[in-house]
Amino acid sequence: DFCLSRGLGDVYKRQTQGLPTVSVYDPAIHPRENDLIIATHGRSLYVIDDISPLREVSAELTKKKLHLFKVQDAIQFQQGRMSVYLSPGDTAYAGENKRLGACLSYYLTPSERKPEEKEQQPAVVDEAQQRMMARMAQMGGMGQFPGMEMMRRAPTRVSITILDSQGKTISRFSGTENKGINRAYWDFREMEAPVEGQEQAGVEEQIGPAMFFRGRRGLTALPGTYTVKVKYEDQEVSQSFTVKSDPRLKIDLEVLKANNEKAREAMKLSRVITQASQQIQQTQKAIQTLQDFARSQRNPKMMELMKAARELETKLKEFSETLNPTPPKQGMADRSAGLSSQAMSAVSGISGAGIEPVSQAAQVKYEKVKPKVDAFLAKFNDFYQKDVENFKKMLQDSGFSLFGPFTPLKLD
Repeated sequence: DFCLSRGLGDVYKRQTQGLPTVSVYDPAIHPRENDLIIATHGRSLYVIDDISPLREVSAELTKKKLHLFKVQDAIQFQQGRMSVYLSPGDTAYAGENKRLGACLSYYLTPSERKPEEKEQQPAVVDEAQQRMMARMAQMGGMGQFPGMEMMRRAPTRVSITILDSQGKTISRFSGTENKGINRAYWDFREMEAPVEGQEQAGVEEQIGPAMFFRGRRGLTALPGTYTVKVKYEDQEVSQSFTVKSDPRLKIDLEVLKANNEKAREAMKLSRVITQASQQIQQTQKAIQTLQDFARSQRNPKMMELMKAARELETKLKEFSETLNPTPPKQGMADRSAGLSSQAMSAVSGISGAGIEPVSQAAQVKYEKVKPKVDAFLAKFNDFYQKDVENFKKMLQDSGFSLFGPFTPLKLD
């Protein structure tokens, strides 16, 4: 067994986190990273990332309900995008790499959950998610894919908030709720701004592959000073830390700031397209509900109302086709024909510039699609401000109601 001791070795605790019962001859502590490196007799290496929190642990600390350990400087390492899995004829075996992002370590003495809280615990991730996470682990671990951790992160009573130097909240997620030392990682991504008219999505709503692949996360935060707040029940602790650029590369901070500003502006396109699409769907559902209830009423006013509803449906269909054209039943579909696809592609080109200046091609694509979005919004807003408002007035004047007259019930 491999055991760790704090102090002079009077008390040892067994280390069981993934380390099998095996002979260990050469443990070492990395002088820069504070990682504990364990070399086993079976010619294997086991690394425990940053054991500096162990040096802070004391008898007094373990009596606390919540304690936040010192947050080390976080480095925004740049990764290559190539993988051997791009070639279906190749196979790669790799150990899990060190997690990327800001490492947040805290000590917790959890209280017992109430019965109603236990019932609200989320179900275990389904088989498809388990297979996906296992595949990611084979490719170097979850740390290689920022955001995949959201798939297995369940809501807990530990709330972690990241604030920028101005005190603005830019990220919020849940932390683990285990007794002892816990760890969470911030992947440097900001929360996407909530769509107007919708409630802010909770952490539990962001779990799963669908949310991950839709890219609900916002932009990558710039290097600078940030603050982390960890809250558990009535306890809250906070600490500032620094995010730094990859020291291996020559990175121009002014380029990063310029890219960030352009990306924020470009993301307005995708946000407004999403709003328009949701508004269309909501209106179509409302009209369908109206038609379903109005079929039993054949008076002249209702017939006129249904005619106006069909005209609205036609125009809504035109808007929907402009955003996302229905693909042909035969042949190859041109997915780039829709305004939604064009806008998303332009936004991706701007926001994906990384540490290099936004390319001319990406800038031109954005400048071409923006006037199209402006023209679409002009027609869209005119339609809702005139046609839909007139229809709502007709509906009100007709006296239509989804509720019929009520007749008291009797035991006759």
